[in-house]
Amino acid sequence: MPALSASAPGKSILFGEHAVVYGFPAIAVPVKAIQVKATFQPNIGSQTSVICLMEKGKKNEFTLTDLKQDNLFKSVISQFQKGIQYPIPPFYLTITSTIPIAAGLGSSAAVSVAVIRGLSQFVGKKMNSDQVNEIAFQSEIIQHGTPSGIDNSVITYEKSVFFQKNKPMEFLDLHKELFLVLADSDERSLTKDVLDFVREAMKDNPKNYNRIFQEIGKISLDAKDALITGNYYSIGNLMIENHHCLKNMGVSSLKLDQLVQTAMDAGAFGAKLCGAGKGGFMVALCERSKQKYIAEQLRLFSSNVIETRL
Repeated sequence: MPALSASAPGKSILFGEHAVVYGFPAIAVPVKAIQVKATFQPNIGSQTSVICLMEKGKKNEFTLTDLKQDNLFKSVISQFQKGIQYPIPPFYLTITSTIPIAAGLGSSAAVSVAVIRGLSQFVGKKMNSDQVNEIAFQSEIIQHGTPSGIDNSVITYEKSVFFQKNKPMEFLDLHKELFLVLADSDERSLTKDVLDFVREAMKDNPKNYNRIFQEIGKISLDAKDALITGNYYSIGNLMIENHHCLKNMGVSSLKLDQLVQTAMDAGAFGAKLCGAGKGGFMVALCERSKQKYIAEQLRLFSSNVIETRL
């Protein structure tokens, strides 16, 4: 059997971080400039499946049986197994990725989606996007505790989405192309830890956090209309408002604030942290003609700057 490969993009949340976990709307977009690739081959002559992570040209191999139940690979393969209800032959899985880990760009969800799609080819079980998305979401629950489901959704369908828990997901038909620049704060945090932080802070001050969540929810609703009509100025202003809300929640950082200000000073329409916060990336919306200049200015403070468009 030849090697079988599947891939999945990263993602950026444009509006609605954290509030989306509590039932408010959010908007996320795929970032196709960064990808996870999962390549499956039969592990002939072995009774054990092996996973090989390729990181900076180096191999890091481990067997599936050695992994703990809450490990990302173990959890997604276990959820896939439940879905098909028959044994998976031993495989050799190679993972390569350009999506930074624990940076708010959907690394774990992208790994899950790529692995599920690769596994479905490997075992000859065709799955549609809805099935892939559901398995990826179950894996996200194991990884993050109380995820909203937005990461796995935008990555599975590779479309901009307007998302709200327990409501039909809406794909957004953008009126104009969006030019984005993402910059790494070079700080790392686990999504689960930041979700736990917000949950505990909300218990201590529910009135304040409910007010912030409601404000973020309104921002997401207004942003939906602005994105559909292609009003860059409105989108940018709403991004800044959303960032201030996230700052008030305590999930920004000095470095993220610096990157947001740098992007604005360089001519961005708007900028904000993206993802759970307390590190990770920020995202800026800009004109096509200013994208490279804004990226250059951000590289003065960031080790990883990504230019992309939708």
